[in-house]
Amino acid sequence: VFHVRPINSEIALYGPPAGKLPGYPSDNLNDFNRLLSGTKPRAMYFGTSSITRDVKGELRNKLVNFAGLHVVVLDDIGTKIDAADIPAGMATPTYVIETSAQNFQWGYVLEKPLEDKDEAQALMTLLKHHEPRVTDKGGVNICKIVRLPEGVNGKKGPKGRFNVKLINSNGPYYPADVLRKHLLQIGRAHV
Repeated sequence: VFHVRPINSEIALYGPPAGKLPGYPSDNLNDFNRLLSGTKPRAMYFGTSSITRDVKGELRNKLVNFAGLHVVVLDDIGTKIDAADIPAGMATPTYVIETSAQNFQWGYVLEKPLEDKDEAQALMTLLKHHEPRVTDKGGVNICKIVRLPEGVNGKKGPKGRFNVKLINSNGPYYPADVLRKHLLQIGRAHV
C-alpha cells in the first residue's frame, strides 16, 4: 500500500487488544511488531493515508496531519453492499480482506498517493454520494483506519473472534483519475 510515500510522512498502525477501540497509532514499527508477537488476540489496523507528526511530535491519524491518501477502501462488501453495485471498472480491487463471515473490504491502492488534501477529499466525496452505495457511511474519510489481516475482528458478538483473512492481493494499482472516472459514470454518482 505504501510503495511511495511523501517526504517525512509515517504510516499509522494500530494493534489494540480484541474488543478495545484503536486509540492512537503505534509510534513505530518496532512497537507494532512487539504487539504482533504477543499471545493475546488483537485487532490490527492501518491508516489509509500517510501522516506527519503534530506540533508536539506525536503521531495522530487526523486530518490536520494528512500527508497523502494511499488507498481507497470499500467496506461491508457482501453484507451491506452488493458487489454487483461496484462500477465495472473497479471490479478488480488491489486486495480483498474478509473482516467477518462473508463481509469484505476491497482496497484500491493508488499508483501515487494523492498529496493534495482537497483532491483526496473530492475523491472520497464521490464515494459518499455514489448511488447505489459502494461502501459503508464511515468509509469516506481520507484518514480512515481499516483492518489488517491476521488480526481478529474484535467486535462484540459472533464477529468478535473472527480471524481477519487476506483473500487476494494481486490486483492492479489505480491512478486516482481512473477511480474518479469510474465513480463519475453517468447516472451513478450524484454530487
